[in-house]
Amino acid sequence: MNILVTGATGFIGRHLVRRLIEAKHSVRCLIRKTSNINNLRGLEVDLFKGDLLQIKTLEGIVDGIDLVYHLSGVVSSKRVSEFYKGNVIATRNLLEICKNSKIKKIIYISSVAVYQPFTDKTLLDENSPCNPITPYGRSKLEAEKIVQYYFDNYNLPILILRGSVIYGPFQTEVVTNFFLNLIKKKKVFVIGDGNNFRSLNYIDNFIDGLLLAGEHPKAIGKTYNLSDQKAYTLNEIIETSSQIIGSKISIIYLPNWIGGISWFIYNILEKLFKIFSIELYSIRVLSLNLGCDVYKINNELSYFSRINLKEGLTRTFEWIKESGYG
Repeated sequence: MNILVTGATGFIGRHLVRRLIEAKHSVRCLIRKTSNINNLRGLEVDLFKGDLLQIKTLEGIVDGIDLVYHLSGVVSSKRVSEFYKGNVIATRNLLEICKNSKIKKIIYISSVAVYQPFTDKTLLDENSPCNPITPYGRSKLEAEKIVQYYFDNYNLPILILRGSVIYGPFQTEVVTNFFLNLIKKKKVFVIGDGNNFRSLNYIDNFIDGLLLAGEHPKAIGKTYNLSDQKAYTLNEIIETSSQIIGSKISIIYLPNWIGGISWFIYNILEKLFKIFSIELYSIRVLSLNLGCDVYKINNELSYFSRINLKEGLTRTFEWIKESGYG
């Protein structure tokens, strides 16, 4: 199969491209002139130079392509406007190029950030209210609406996968820093009692889901939560980490009002100065529930994650150590 991957130089992309090559697929990777392509060097891939924000540079990108994985997007930025450009405009430009092609399937990677987090322990399913609280979540939801538009009006064979926090080797700096604090300081601050839910995605599980969605004939036009099988409390994640490193991690529980103050300041920065503060958001979200229900993808696509939390964290901590983080 001939497959196009956007975002091939990123965390998810580097894992996906290798799995596709192992499966004997022909892979085309969209790269920009400024892209760091070190993780693609030596691989049998077709490098297509273009920019999702400049539609003229995309001409010919889907020629001969059967399947598209649209991973590219802006996950973290200080400037609110960057989320809109990187997630909304970029997606619209790609689908505009795809609309007259013979592509058999397009997979758009969205995020559970499109949901409104619960204050109770209800799990988020595909019918939960979509009322995102961050510019990232709003941009992903807007992009989903564009995906739906092209599905409805141009019959593009698209499906949406909403991922939760993805971790593993070569993970984002934000996730690595969280684990480093556990490993090095053996101390963590938690807002509330730590019993709120989190859903995680170990990278190999997530790639399994991407590959399954690419192959499954009944996925087109659907939206699925893609996450590890079980949602864990923050306390469970920390306790499992403690078992792996063989040392007690102290949890310092802080009152919920601290999260409220951080959120107040966060909203001022966003509304008045169009600045996104990942630090303030991270404090606020510590007390919210972001656990996902994966019944739909289990039932309709027979997807079940194969690597559990302990194994995933063990592999991740080993990578952190081998990568020289200390």
